[in-house]
Amino acid sequence: MYKLDDILEKLDLEVINKTKVSKASYILETKEEKFLLKYVAPKKGILQTISRFFIGNSLSFKSEVMTYKELIKNKFKYFNYPSLLETDPESYILTQYISNSSYISDISDISSDNLILSLLEFQTFDLQLNYSFLENKMVNLTRKPSWKIIQFGLFKTESQFNLFTILKMIYVVLMCNLLQDKNKDYLLIHNDLFGSNFFSNNMFECKDKIYYCDFESIVKEKKWFLIDIIDLALDIEEKIKINADLIAKYLFELKKNKIINVPLQLKCQIRIALLRRIIQIIASKKQDPEQIKIATDFLNNILLNERKYNNWFKKEIYESVSK
Repeated sequence: MYKLDDILEKLDLEVINKTKVSKASYILETKEEKFLLKYVAPKKGILQTISRFFIGNSLSFKSEVMTYKELIKNKFKYFNYPSLLETDPESYILTQYISNSSYISDISDISSDNLILSLLEFQTFDLQLNYSFLENKMVNLTRKPSWKIIQFGLFKTESQFNLFTILKMIYVVLMCNLLQDKNKDYLLIHNDLFGSNFFSNNMFECKDKIYYCDFESIVKEKKWFLIDIIDLALDIEEKIKINADLIAKYLFELKKNKIINVPLQLKCQIRIALLRRIIQIIASKKQDPEQIKIATDFLNNILLNERKYNNWFKKEIYESVSK
């Protein structure tokens, strides 16, 4: 297991400054350009040691390395990602750095056509992920939308939900899973398209180029296809707002390209996608307290209330997508 100093010594870069982004990632600056370095942070504690013994290095890190190695073998028309520059699959990955100054704060600032085409090009990419049996089970358990809702509801909200609320969440997840059939083919879900994982890179002449990064949470999904587009369409500044027109365009492309071959239970699709995202907002320790309150109210008063959710869906979603 490499420590940060070992990795910096191994890299052939004259680093003049390094800025910590997260626990195990740094922006490295040279005289000419910047890079993003991610590495496997040393684990402490008995449970983490046991996990590493059975699964190996960080599963999230492994997912990202495998994804980059597959992406660079292919050419894409719309989908863009930071260039992979160097990697040691067991310890670190060095990529092109895309400045946060060009981070998209408002989806309406970019072309919805470019956004949808780039997203679908990624989602329909035949990504080969060589997980072990145990790793595959762990990915499904920790990244699949249904399990993620239950996981966050039970363990990551620090008792913010009472037992009745948790039971209602589980009930909604079970009912929606019964109603929605599995598709024949999977869609590749990024699973983390918010925050700084989504950029419009204005350093290039083509200002409409959209870049995706951080592939640590990707999952192959045959049932809940709208996770990524809901993450992009959701706005939670002063109240919960959703860009129904963006969803409608996305659904049109799905249908036109015959990507989904089972009846799409749209009401359930959007409910599951919103449940997953709203619970993550509530559980986040970095989220603004006012946004947590807005999300909590929406969860209790809309998402977990059958009659009110049906009315909200009809008003906010159905009228747009049925045009």
